[in-house]
Amino acid sequence: MTPHRQWLTHYRAHRVPVRLGDNSVVWSEGVGVCWFEPMLQGSPTPLVRFSNVLYYQPPSVCHHLVSADYFLEIFDGSKGGSQFYVR
Repeated sequence: MTPHRQWLTHYRAHRVPVRLGDNSVVWSEGVGVCWFEPMLQGSPTPLVRFSNVLYYQPPSVCHHLVSADYFLEIFDGSKGGSQFYVR
């Protein structure tokens, strides 16, 4: 989920409930595709496509609901060694 509508391509309205870890529920406003360009040791790597990314209106959630550290471990096996840029 993201509050950044401008990051999403192929956007369409899509309203679904999302239950958070504290058991509260927020509603999405739309869904789309988000492209990321990972950087490994200062060099760009192939684009990564995230499909079905939900968009929500702030302030319903204070943070993105994805762990960047999780993806860093997938791409280079370490935490904090990579950077993600939204294209």
